[in-house]
Amino acid sequence: MISAYHFIGHSLGNIIIRAALTRKHDFIERWKDKLHTFLSLSGPHLGLAYNNSGLVNMGLWFMQKWKKSGSLLQLAMKDSSDPRQTYLYRLSQESGLEYFKNILLCGSSQDHYVPIHSAHIELCNSSLNDTSPNGSYK
Repeated sequence: MISAYHFIGHSLGNIIIRAALTRKHDFIERWKDKLHTFLSLSGPHLGLAYNNSGLVNMGLWFMQKWKKSGSLLQLAMKDSSDPRQTYLYRLSQESGLEYFKNILLCGSSQDHYVPIHSAHIELCNSSLNDTSPNGSYK
């Protein structure tokens, strides 16, 4: 008999785990009291909207133009003109993480792809000082 479930995600895999947890199906309802640890390694939980790497931003723009990737639009929080309608914002409003007994959010300031504030689910100075509609939803 399984006594606990542990989830380990890396990068976009963390978003997939969180999305799966929001699905209302028998697994979550039956086993949510057995969810023990969620370990997130460089998860872009807050997206890449305040990424300070010009090279990464240019790469994301190029890949989006070339491949028309929906997930890249979602990570950049450009899948809707209203920030409250973006996928990551709506995902942040869903239940799921509170079922875990332990939540470990790991990120690095040396990671040029996922900003540390996004990996740690923290507001950053750029968002706090943003006077655009994107910065007003704190």
